[in-house]
Amino acid sequence: MEDDAEHHLALHDITDKLRHKVHDIKETVLLQKELGFTTAFAYVVGSIIGAGIFISPKGVLENVGSTGLSLIVWVLCGVVALFIGFLYAELAATIPKSGSGYTYMNEIYGPFVAFVNLWIQAILMSPCSTAILSQTGATYILQLFSSSCAPDVWTERLLATVLVIAVFYFNYVGVKSGAAFQVLTTAAKVLALIVIITAGSFYIFKGGAKNITMEGSVLHPSSIALAFYSGMFAYSGCEVVTVAVEEVKNASKVVTTAIVSGTLVCLIIYLLTNVAYYSVITKQEILAVPAVAVVFGIKTLGPMHWVIALFVFVSVIGSMNSSVMQISRYFYVAAREGHLPRFLSLVSVHNMTPQPAIMLGGMISCMFIYMSGIYQLMAYLQFVYWLNTLVVVAGLLWWRFKYPQKPRPIKFPVVFHVVLLLISVFLVLMPFLQEPWICLKGLILMATSIPFYLLFVVDWTRKRKFLKIVDRVHDFMNVNMQLLFTSVYAAETKEHIELGLVGEESVGVSLLAEEHEDE
Repeated sequence: MEDDAEHHLALHDITDKLRHKVHDIKETVLLQKELGFTTAFAYVVGSIIGAGIFISPKGVLENVGSTGLSLIVWVLCGVVALFIGFLYAELAATIPKSGSGYTYMNEIYGPFVAFVNLWIQAILMSPCSTAILSQTGATYILQLFSSSCAPDVWTERLLATVLVIAVFYFNYVGVKSGAAFQVLTTAAKVLALIVIITAGSFYIFKGGAKNITMEGSVLHPSSIALAFYSGMFAYSGCEVVTVAVEEVKNASKVVTTAIVSGTLVCLIIYLLTNVAYYSVITKQEILAVPAVAVVFGIKTLGPMHWVIALFVFVSVIGSMNSSVMQISRYFYVAAREGHLPRFLSLVSVHNMTPQPAIMLGGMISCMFIYMSGIYQLMAYLQFVYWLNTLVVVAGLLWWRFKYPQKPRPIKFPVVFHVVLLLISVFLVLMPFLQEPWICLKGLILMATSIPFYLLFVVDWTRKRKFLKIVDRVHDFMNVNMQLLFTSVYAAETKEHIELGLVGEESVGVSLLAEEHEDE
């Protein structure tokens, strides 16, 4: 009892001092609406266009067998990506909260399904993707200086770690710096693809179009499904801006316009880029080489082919920047909802960014760089991605049926969502028939979230007795993270209370004192 009293008084003393420091600013600390259309568009395009289109677009070709059919699949994948964009744009307008799929699942299905989504997206998929991108960028930048030999593994990993830290730092110091960095890198990668498309167009007029044929086409459903998996992996990310919808100006209109226009631009760029590849490189060469864009550069740019490596580096850095925003906003929103330790929802009083959430995302991403089997892990998670899409679109259709009168500022024809539902079912079932063990491992990865759900979310009656140390650590972290990052919990606004984004007790540091007064 005496220890509890001392702990209680110590917390009161610290929080009183901290409250005095932030008294004049705590009511204005919010994640600011810094993102306009240009930035939102850059995030969508920059998230979709990663390293894949430069390195190895052969995944589609090797499954469908012909260059002509592969182009058709690329277009169809773009249309499906557009349907996914319609799905998330409508949900973002209907549920105007940050957090993307996590938030939507929390509203529709409840905390358990939402937490599983959070675990897959923020703990596994996005950090794993960031680690792979950083390693790819490190490989290509090292090749600029030492093209004669493969880079040392540890040198590559250390450089990848530096890249992760640098990109997370851009977002750590402010939303504007991260957004400006995104616009710059997106412009650079689009310019790179325009260079490839322009170079390829000269070869089309020289007879390169003869490489585009339907010869050797494979129309087996399982092959088409695997081709779609490869193509849709290249299109993934169109919903990135919905993870920070509260930071977008005129959100419902800007988010929808950015998603739709950004996805359409990527569809056109991907189609023309593949046409350029096929006009210069034969089908056999594409299937044989690990990096198509490098071979393309050697054949078309000659001694300037090193520019392609530089373009790949810039591309992966831009994609990493999008992942950083996703990871940090997932953590921030989940902590605000009470599904993760609450200090992750702290906002810096100087930069108005969720710095603890950003730092945690960087640490997890760096950890994945030093893990073996990271590429196999991503293969397992691709199945989970489509299962996640299936659950989200089914939830939207159910909400449309259950709440037909619910205000929907943006509403797309239901046929788009039904088609996406059917495609998702197909892409979930076919891998089970072809590679059931990979799907099973994906489900096991989902199941690893359950112990953490029981620890962080479930409010057991006896939980405090058996896990009292967790409460002590949580209180300690809440106080010290506020001091370390000069951060407070985001202040209430009338808009946020009406949307249910924050509770009435969440202003500044007052929660700590109130919690212990209740005890």
